[in-house]
Amino acid sequence: MDWLRYKWQLMLLTRKRKNAINIETATWATLAEDATMEHLLKVGRTNIEPFEEDIDKLHSSRLSARAQKYRVPESHFDYYWSKHRKHFLLKPTAVEALSSAIHEARKRRGEVFRLWLPAITSVLSALIALAAVILAGIKH
Repeated sequence: MDWLRYKWQLMLLTRKRKNAINIETATWATLAEDATMEHLLKVGRTNIEPFEEDIDKLHSSRLSARAQKYRVPESHFDYYWSKHRKHFLLKPTAVEALSSAIHEARKRRGEVFRLWLPAITSVLSALIALAAVILAGIKH
């Protein structure tokens, strides 16, 4: 359920960002005729950046939650203070490093299951064979 909520929020934020880009593009088109390049650069991406920060916050909080779930220490990853929304975000390099650390933790957790799987399968097979022999002996 957590993954579904994450995807839903990501879709909504992406849609808001896209709408802001469309509005910004229309604004640039009207200003381009009258304004100088300096004025266009001042307008810049001020309406788009808050939505990008919201998307980054969503990614950061999801990665932090997954790191806690898999017991990956987060203390050595780099954060920065966002400009518009005033919260901490993971730096892009830290996002990659934390994602790979989570992947490694999940891989180690899966190795334990893969080690026990053949043993459990062979024990179950032996029990089924024993039950078949016993049931065949009872019928005759």
